[in-house]
Amino acid sequence: AARIDENLALLGRGLSPASFGDLLSAVQATWSTLHQALQGAPRLEALVEIDAVAQDLLEQAERFTGVLGQAMPAPTLHIINTAGRQRMLSQRLAKQVLLAHWLPGTHGQA
Repeated sequence: AARIDENLALLGRGLSPASFGDLLSAVQATWSTLHQALQGAPRLEALVEIDAVAQDLLEQAERFTGVLGQAMPAPTLHIINTAGRQRMLSQRLAKQVLLAHWLPGTHGQA
């Protein structure tokens, strides 16, 4: 959570609000919702909702990264994005295995 806060603060300081503000604001708002949902003791009944918000955050971050990649088409940025995406995909796979194990019924099967 601290790393996400730091990354969003860095992006906020380093990017033009006129160019990227709407995308960054959407990511920040969804992160705020997810961060709030993660407070307190873990509850199995909240897992489906938390997973949905986390997926929304992932999709917004991917859109944001795509726009940044188009605006700054340096080969290095592409390599960094590819490496980050591979990390994200491995984390998503681990999450799906955990959800399949812990969620009952159709939620776990999905």
